[in-house]
Amino acid sequence: MEYTDTRFDSGLVGMLVLKPQGSSWQVESANPTMTAGSFGFGLSKWRLQKFGPNAWGFLNKHSNVIQGYYNDYLVILIPDGGGIKESWIGMDHNNEDVGKCEEDMSECDNTKTTFAIDSRKTVNGFYPLEITLNGFVKGKKYHNATYRINYQKTKAI
Repeated sequence: MEYTDTRFDSGLVGMLVLKPQGSSWQVESANPTMTAGSFGFGLSKWRLQKFGPNAWGFLNKHSNVIQGYYNDYLVILIPDGGGIKESWIGMDHNNEDVGKCEEDMSECDNTKTTFAIDSRKTVNGFYPLEITLNGFVKGKKYHNATYRINYQKTKAI
């Protein structure tokens, strides 16, 4: 029997960083098996991003809709020693399609966020990330609420 229903399967992605070694290349950091994506497909269209004066990584957006709940996440992959640090930052969320915003707004979530990197400042070797939130979270309204996220080496971002 062939398995063809992948709607509950994450995608698979990998990242490796190479460095010159004489006339060849050597793997400096790698993780070939990270989950990102949905319906069995890994994310595509990764963007190379500068996260600090000497820190580069990859950035992408992961989206998922299941039973009326919609979620977006920023996925950030950064080389760290021999491995890759993986950070997921929640962005947009909406539960209107499950009836959470019809009568009791205290359960309503409908957010839109923007993301920026503040290259004017460095914290722990990385630029702070800035998230601006608009919408409702559990019925509470947010209008251009800005949050800064500083890099924490033990937790990635």
